[in-house]
Amino acid sequence: MPNEVPTRTTILAPPVRDWIFPFAILAYGLVATRDWRVPDAHGFPLVPLWGALVIAGIAAWLRFRGRLTAAAVSAIIVVPGMLLTDVTTLVSQVLRDLHLYLKAGTHFLDGSPVYLQQVLLQRPDDLSNYPFLYPPLTLPGFAALSLIPSPLIDVLCVAASLGLAIVALRTFGLGWPWIAVFLLWPPFVQGLWVGNVAVPLVALFALAPRFGEGLVVGPIFKLYSGVTTLWLVRERRWRPLVVGGLLVVGAAAVTFPLVGLGRWSEWIAGLRFFQESQPLLPQFLYGQSLPRYVPWAVAAVLAVAAVAVALRSRRTDGLERLGLATIVASPSLYAHGLLVGIPAILRLRAGWMWLALALTGIAPAAPAWIGIAIAAAAWFVVPMQRAATEPALRRRGDLWGLDLDSLAATDLVDEVGERSAHRSSPTRGRDRAGAAQPGQPTTQGGGALGVPAHEPATRR
Repeated sequence: MPNEVPTRTTILAPPVRDWIFPFAILAYGLVATRDWRVPDAHGFPLVPLWGALVIAGIAAWLRFRGRLTAAAVSAIIVVPGMLLTDVTTLVSQVLRDLHLYLKAGTHFLDGSPVYLQQVLLQRPDDLSNYPFLYPPLTLPGFAALSLIPSPLIDVLCVAASLGLAIVALRTFGLGWPWIAVFLLWPPFVQGLWVGNVAVPLVALFALAPRFGEGLVVGPIFKLYSGVTTLWLVRERRWRPLVVGGLLVVGAAAVTFPLVGLGRWSEWIAGLRFFQESQPLLPQFLYGQSLPRYVPWAVAAVLAVAAVAVALRSRRTDGLERLGLATIVASPSLYAHGLLVGIPAILRLRAGWMWLALALTGIAPAAPAWIGIAIAAAAWFVVPMQRAATEPALRRRGDLWGLDLDSLAATDLVDEVGERSAHRSSPTRGRDRAGAAQPGQPTTQGGGALGVPAHEPATRR
């Protein structure tokens, strides 16, 4: 009769090296939020609230799931940290960007100036009075929306943005538990709270492998997002490139009689005034963009380098990397501008992914660039990457190959971890249904939460 070996009863699951990540996340969070209060400067200290939520989360995990994995602890630390950061966003001016767009439409209807007429010397008290930067061909559309009564248009736009956010996350391959996690990510919360067009645009980015025209239409609103249009050239997808270009040219032609040449001249002058205003109000007009922290020349070199490296990759890998390059190339960047980096973050292995989410989601500002750098470093350091899923294991219609759709609420990543771990292994030990082959162990918490599969009671 074979000798029986009892299972381990330790609380913490190996490997020990993985525990670097939760401790690094915790250290970053404590330093970054040491002076923060919730919901504002007159509220409660953030750190004790965060600590209570983390302790409660760990206790619940031990009660219902058993041993702690490093990635599970990382998640238990990161998610409450993001949630508390979200709370500080909710005391800021709601739908300020949406109201900025609608005000531009109203000014257009009134025949009054829409764009900056001079250098901006101070931040406006009403944040919906920030400079409007989108080209004149967008004005008739915003003018039409401005005619809808305010409460109704607010509800419609938020609902549409939330729906498109879910479409984007589903298209990336995420299941509902993951969608809940990512909708708590502060870039999403900020984008939805202020009503920024970046949220709908991420849906165009997500759907680009099937509808490439969206990559050409998106720069109508965010000029720098034209970086991702290069993917169509790289992949020789000429049809969506031409069709998208015709849509943009058609929109410009149809709206030109309404806006006239004068609005286009006003827009160009307004962009120049905005650029001159940025060094005077760097925190507000640069946001988190690189030129706030490094000279323009350095930022330009980094942007060109990021685009050049991204263009070396093919298929959705190339699009994923161009999304990250778009962030680097952004002349003005706020948290919602990080949304196009989601596929690159999802490509990271568990510990790195949660660390990147912490750096971009907990008290984000300059540290967000470390999270972006981690995602970019994975381009060159293969062990940092989650291995590509075998085509036979992908769900039907999966455009990005991340295949996170089948994950259950209490077992967020085991299945993917099992499918994708050990990228260099000649065999993956999985059949077409994703189950372990006979005689193969089903442990190794390699997924995003790193939940170990059920361990046998005996070891033979």
